[in-house]
Formats: sequence, C-alpha cells, structure tokens
Amino acid sequence: MNVLENWLESHSSSLHCAPGVQDHVEFDGENSRASTVSLNRKASYGVRLATLLHECGHIIIFFRRRRNKAKRIFGCSHHEWWSQKGRCRRRTKSLKLSTLEEEIGAWELGERLGRRLGVRVSRKTLERVRTRALLTYIRDCH
Repeated sequence: MNVLENWLESHSSSLHCAPGVQDHVEFDGENSRASTVSLNRKASYGVRLATLLHECGHIIIFFRRRRNKAKRIFGCSHHEWWSQKGRCRRRTKSLKLSTLEEEIGAWELGERLGRRLGVRVSRKTLERVRTRALLTYIRDCH
C-alpha cells in the first residue's frame, strides 16, 4: 500500500482511511490537481488495496480529461464530467452508461497501474471487489 500512497503523493493526492467512510475519490476543484482518496478502514487489507487501485484509476482518468478537455474519455469530456457531478439522483440512461463506462475504465487502469508498480494483490479478491462494485452500477441502470 505504501507504493500506492507514494504514487498518490506524486499526483497531488492524499489517502484518508477511517472506519465507516464510503470508498471514493474527491477532487478539490475543476482546475485543481489535488484530490483525496477515502477508504473504509474496517475493510480487509486486500479489499482496501483493490479499492485503492480502482480509485487511482479514477485519478488517471481525471488527468487524461484535464489534458484533453474536449475529448470524450470513458464516456464523457472533462466539462461534461464536472457538470454531471452536481446532478441529483434522476439521471438519464446515457449518463448512467457513461458512469458505468468510467467505473470499468477505472478498474482496468487501476489494475494496469498496480502491475506497473509491482503491487501484489490477490486476483481472487480483486475480481470479487470489482464484480461487487460494478454490479451496483448495473443495477442502477434499470
């Protein structure tokens, strides 16, 4: 996990682990590079590691969007992504699919990052956490 914390620091990000928090990454602002990844400390080490890889995937997507603001990356452009963040629960099907596309992309990019950095995570745990997380978005698409 230290390798990923160092990667986060090199990307102007920090890690916050606390009992009961919802796993997510929060970006400080549209033009800011800073972000905070929050993880539930009550989850097992393997689950936290898999989830941290996923959240790092979101950070990679964020930086790709910032570099190419008009380009659609994993379903939406930088501007579309920021405008979607403030929307309420009723969302269009296209927005739901865009969100699912980003979630899948974040898992793939996080896994690639883990391999590149030599992070050792159980394949079984990674697949279990990934499947459970993606199913919540698939259920939301109905």
